[in-house]
Amino acid sequence: RGERVVDPRILPDAGQRSDALARIGLTRREYEVLRLAAQGQTNPEIAESTGLARNTVKTYLQSALHKLGARNRVEAIGKASEAGLL
Repeated sequence: RGERVVDPRILPDAGQRSDALARIGLTRREYEVLRLAAQGQTNPEIAESTGLARNTVKTYLQSALHKLGARNRVEAIGKASEAGLL
């Protein structure tokens, strides 16, 4: 059926997370940047750890906020947690 199958013994949350990402429409990079923001990293810190430019990090965060229907990063982190992403 074209679905991704992951053995839950290998990555127990991978299937649920992939489903939630697809449902919300977040890309893997948007998710990665949001996850790092949820860990308390600033945009410059995220840029350094991912090898992205600061403006690119800001763009990914803005896109994630829009897709989650959030006004700021705190609200986005809360909504991502509710959706089972974090």
